[in-house]
Amino acid sequence: MGFVALRHIINQGDLHFYKSYYPKYSKFYKLNMQNLKSCKLKALHDDNYSQIENFIEYESFIANSYFNQLMRFFQYLVDLSE
Repeated sequence: MGFVALRHIINQGDLHFYKSYYPKYSKFYKLNMQNLKSCKLKALHDDNYSQIENFIEYESFIANSYFNQLMRFFQYLVDLSE
């Protein structure tokens, strides 16, 4: 769904919509990272080290995902335009 919203923003040039969309995306991203952190701590408490490695790999995947990179770049462009 994020790609659809971002495509609409780019096609229509509607920065007002983007400014309402980006905080929601940021909140989702922060909550996702907090959830991963709590899962890693639980896995550490349970001595499940292989699962910790999976969580670390997934964290890296999300941070370097195409959509996350696109959002960072688009935010950079919006900041430059203001």
